[in-house]
Amino acid sequence: MTGFEMILPFLRPIQAHILDPDVSEIMVNGPEQVFIERGGYLEHIDGVSLNEKSLMVAVKNIARRLGDDISEEKPILDSRLPDGSRVAAVIPPCSLNGIALTIRKFNARHFGIDDLIRIGTITEELADRFADAVRTRKNILISGGTGTGKTTLLNILANFIPDGERVLVIEDTAEIQIRTSNLVRFEARRAQNGLPAVTIRELLKASLRHRPDRILLGEIRGGEAFDLLQLLNTGHSGTLSTVHANSAHQALSRFTTCVLQSEMDLPYRGIKSNIADSLNLLVQIERRLLLRSDFVRLSSGSDAHSYARRLIEDEKSSAQTSNVAPLGHPEASSTAQQDETPLSRAQASEEAVRRYITENAQDDWLAIFVRNSETGDVVQRVSPAQRIAGSDYQRWLRYMNAHGSDVYMSLNTFRDHAQGRTKADLKEIRHLYLDIDHEGPERLAAVLSDDTAPTPNYVFNTSPGKFQVVWRVEGFGPDEAESALRALVQRFGGDPAATDSTRVFRLPGFSNKKYEQDFQVTIRSEAPPNLVYRPEDFRVPSPEREQSPTASHSHREPARTNGGNLSQSERDLAYAIRHLKAGDDPDEIIRAIAGYRSVDQYDKRNPARVSAHKKPKPQYYAELTVTKAMANLGITRPAQAKAPAPAEKFGGEAELGPNR
Repeated sequence: MTGFEMILPFLRPIQAHILDPDVSEIMVNGPEQVFIERGGYLEHIDGVSLNEKSLMVAVKNIARRLGDDISEEKPILDSRLPDGSRVAAVIPPCSLNGIALTIRKFNARHFGIDDLIRIGTITEELADRFADAVRTRKNILISGGTGTGKTTLLNILANFIPDGERVLVIEDTAEIQIRTSNLVRFEARRAQNGLPAVTIRELLKASLRHRPDRILLGEIRGGEAFDLLQLLNTGHSGTLSTVHANSAHQALSRFTTCVLQSEMDLPYRGIKSNIADSLNLLVQIERRLLLRSDFVRLSSGSDAHSYARRLIEDEKSSAQTSNVAPLGHPEASSTAQQDETPLSRAQASEEAVRRYITENAQDDWLAIFVRNSETGDVVQRVSPAQRIAGSDYQRWLRYMNAHGSDVYMSLNTFRDHAQGRTKADLKEIRHLYLDIDHEGPERLAAVLSDDTAPTPNYVFNTSPGKFQVVWRVEGFGPDEAESALRALVQRFGGDPAATDSTRVFRLPGFSNKKYEQDFQVTIRSEAPPNLVYRPEDFRVPSPEREQSPTASHSHREPARTNGGNLSQSERDLAYAIRHLKAGDDPDEIIRAIAGYRSVDQYDKRNPARVSAHKKPKPQYYAELTVTKAMANLGITRPAQAKAPAPAEKFGGEAELGPNR
């Protein structure tokens, strides 16, 4: 037996979660509480109860099966399954709420540098710098908090080591996965069953007698830091290691503190000076709670040396350097074309975004939404507006845009450090906007000449013949704003699905990737940016409830109507309202609309013309359409019916709106 089959007989109530490949960690807090980690987020498991006595028997049997022991005399268990998964337990009286059991599953997947590039954690340029640093035998220290991916990044970097080199790996618990022909692995051992402990420090000293070309130290935790520093100072290059710290500043302090744990009488500043002389690359990883995503901050070469030197010279340093990329947005090569204007396209887009943010949201937090329709990859982040406007953040967005992703930003502001883009996360309604998705020039002219709506502050040209009209506002709540948006849609036409106060819009200066040839999104001002409107400035009549169209349509083709100039979204909404009034099952209506919008629909009279474009997420679109129709009719959905899918976290985010 090599894995969970060794412990499953004792944990039948949670067996399904242990075997679930999407679950990375299982946590038992006494007999009544079980939590799991899935996709980086903790979930409470309802309906699972473990008898206290049975749980104690299970923990003791697990310990024995793994060659360990747990009792009142030795109330702590820390063992490893043969496949690398960790099993940890603490029993009363040390655990006050009952037996605590944590199983951290070993991830057998071998991540590569391309995976980090694909999800936007690093750029190709930064990946090349990493690869070059490893091949040229730079000493690299990776720093980060719990679960940020330090070992994952070390694994990835280790695979850049040339195959002809002899690699020696030292770990407290075996986790590093490296593919090389000449590999030696050492693992520390705790004192158990009458056997003495073997420490990392002892193994590090012993490693030098085995002629290693490279030494990979899993994590710096204690006095072994002194021996590692001695090793680096004597010219042993190409070493990789990790340290647990929440910033680059703390990483150096942590390294220094661990050296002091060796009980060697060395001055604190002298240790820091030695560290600065020995390290070539310091990589800081952070984990954001709003997404299961890792971000990289890099100090390298002379930058890392001068950075550490400044910390030595000024202990009160804020630990920020001008050459360190902001979190989540590492240095990215610009692929913008140098044409069309004296400014490059990249500079123009950065200037347009900076100007818009300066005029509208200087000290607020905004949501950035990046989606690649071809691959389905989605990244969503809520960040300070000034950071979004910064050059490093803009370089990252341009990189993503150049590689096939559409870039959007929220119209309204969100609470500081918000973890999602929901109404509950909204801080303030700052804008109303009308999404004109058909007959653009004519309907835009109607908006600009109509006296029931004030002059908009901005007009975005987001697609050929399509516009987003934006008003700066104050005094609106989310519901009041959405009511005003529906009134604007009814009067001037537009996308009725684009009336959510959490919507995002395409950033000016970036390309709309929806078309065969990229369309550059532009912005123009119609009214001064400091002109702010209140609810009484909008005299557009409230939307009347739609009367049932006379035509009858089948479920198989919900969107085909003789609706004249209605957009496809308006036809879908009209279809939903009509069939809800007829008493049809909402789930049947959802299935009909989702099926219709899952493929492109062509005009029978003109086969070259697409009459209805498929939606990237037709099920979510259909649920949202039916929900809006029910809201228009004042219908409450039955509890058993499906509700619109909420925004999921990174890796499977629901479509929250951008489809222009």
